[in-house]
Amino acid sequence: MKLNRYGYLIGEGFRNIFIHGFMSFASITIIMACLIVMGSFTLLDININNMIDEIGDQNQILAYVDENMTSEELTEYGNALNQIDNIVTPITYKSKEQAMEEYKSSFGEEYSEITEGLDPSILRNSFIIEMKDFTKYDQTLFEIQKIEGAANIVQKKEVIDSLSNIKDILMFLFAVAILFLLVVSFLVIGSTVKSEIASRKNEIYIMKYCGASDLFVKFPFFLEGIFIGIISGILGFFALNILYYYIFYQIIMELAFITPVSFLDNFSAMLLIFIIGGAIIGGFGMIMPLHKYLNNESSDLT
Repeated sequence: MKLNRYGYLIGEGFRNIFIHGFMSFASITIIMACLIVMGSFTLLDININNMIDEIGDQNQILAYVDENMTSEELTEYGNALNQIDNIVTPITYKSKEQAMEEYKSSFGEEYSEITEGLDPSILRNSFIIEMKDFTKYDQTLFEIQKIEGAANIVQKKEVIDSLSNIKDILMFLFAVAILFLLVVSFLVIGSTVKSEIASRKNEIYIMKYCGASDLFVKFPFFLEGIFIGIISGILGFFALNILYYYIFYQIIMELAFITPVSFLDNFSAMLLIFIIGGAIIGGFGMIMPLHKYLNNESSDLT
């Protein structure tokens, strides 16, 4: 008997999707939009974190020394840097001659005539400093700057801070967009529920008159919302997959900063999140208006 009852409830939930086809389509569309926005910002967050990690993994500081320093002073400067705890030792020294050779080789042989006459004296000797722990960046940079002899110190902390600030702004916009779409989702789904209540008013009244519990009345609506949410999640997931590879991925590639994160690396987790997220939005979006209706207007079910 229980199996028949559960079969009836599941069947009703699935059937209601097609009975109210237009409203179900509207619900699916808005939940899809919500999930696509959420997924887009999630992928953007993953890519920004990847960019920060790649820059952080390099964690290099270039200390260009004064061109007037003697070889003894260069040795003393290098030894002083090696005394800093958070620096990978021994540090790498690059002479102006080595720097010029690297600069020339970056142009290739076809431009050798242009770079051939360049004098290494236009460049500076430098030390390439790598950190053990990137979280101690500011402290380590401060200790490097205290050592006299550097003409210029080039570091990437500002780039990372800028990326972090951009990420914070995007996450705020993400939260606003998701909140807006969630409200719209619940409103559209709520309209679907109200339409169903209007068309099934007598049926609900008879069920209540015969002793059906509120849970029994709500369950088909709840299942309908879950079915709509699962459909939205699956469609939204594959729509985002297409958008990511044909739009977002190409834009990130053009920036040439990093290699974009592969969608396949997060395929299973993202699909699961989309399905669960869609089911939650759809299920609760359906049940909340009905719960309010049954609580406030049960005496008017005629």
